[in-house]
Order: sequence, then structure tokens, then C-alpha cells
Amino acid sequence: MKSAFPAQTLEFVSKSINNTCLTVYVRSFASVNVKVVEAYVNGEPCDLKESVVISSGEVGIIHLHYEYRKGETYTVRIVPSLGSPLIFSIKYK
Repeated sequence: MKSAFPAQTLEFVSKSINNTCLTVYVRSFASVNVKVVEAYVNGEPCDLKESVVISSGEVGIIHLHYEYRKGETYTVRIVPSLGSPLIFSIKYK
């Protein structure tokens, strides 16, 4: 039986990073609104200070507060309310 929802509902669009915050832009391609329920940097949970709900086809903004250091690579895991987690790596240059 096929699912009505795709396994992956979010895609990475772009990012901005400084010493204390990684701002991630992700697009939803689910047919319904998707809420970001959890986020992790290098396996550590990030406190989502504001609720992030992304409409179908829209780009959402997620702020991940953490101590970032230039030259380091970070693995980010975004867990949506629907579909599989979005996992990617970012190097702070």
C-alpha cells in the first residue's frame, strides 16, 4: 500500500551561520502544513525558541542556537511532524 505522504517532506534550501546561531531555510513539499518538532546539532537537541510551521511549497526559517566555531563541520537533523528527518552537514567557514 502506498502512503499519501512522501517519506521526505522537507528539503534544504540555504543557511546562514555565525558564532551563536545557524539559520536554516527549508522548503516543504508535503501536501499539508508541516511543523518542525525537533532539531539537533551534532546529536545535541536545540531549543526551538519559536514554533515553525511550513505550508506546502513554502520556505520556513529555523534558528538553531549553539556554539559554532569556524572551520568545524556540523551535522544537523531537523525532525518534521510528517515524514522522515532531514539530515545534512554544514561547515562554518
